[in-house]
Amino acid sequence: METRVPVKEIMTRDVKSISQNKNARKASEIMLEENVGSLVVLDEIDNPIGILTEKDLVRKVISKNKSPSEVIVNEIMTKPLVTIPPNTDLNEAVRKMSDLNIKKFPVVKDNELLGIVTENDVLAVSPALNEILEEIARINQDTGPTAEESWTDTGICQNCGTYSKNLTEVGGNLICEKCREEL
Repeated sequence: METRVPVKEIMTRDVKSISQNKNARKASEIMLEENVGSLVVLDEIDNPIGILTEKDLVRKVISKNKSPSEVIVNEIMTKPLVTIPPNTDLNEAVRKMSDLNIKKFPVVKDNELLGIVTENDVLAVSPALNEILEEIARINQDTGPTAEESWTDTGICQNCGTYSKNLTEVGGNLICEKCREEL
């Protein structure tokens, strides 16, 4: 059995956003005021269509010596916007972050921006998950393994980091059933 945490449980709900028609100066002011490194860009009916990061501002405005007041957000935002649905498993989201080299995932359902999952959100929840896993391990130590289990079958997958009661050694690493299927 693997522990499952949907991203909707850990996402930041107060997402900072900006209209695609605003300028880079306004975007940088919002980022500074709100102490964030990115803004989700919305179209005229508030559908999320892109993301504007500090990196975008540096690479596409400042380094090119453009006037922030004259550059429109839609011209410099990162698009298309890569999003995830709210019921996406946290481990899957982390894998996608790594695979796509993305640090933030807007959480979207039916074109509605519900939240955002960042690397910081993942790091903040990690200690709580570790406490739960330690408690499960303590319970297993108290009761011992069942006939179908051995101590080496139960633990943390060395590939994805989830708790599993069905680990198998592959290439010197203990991995869960889901990761074995992906090999």
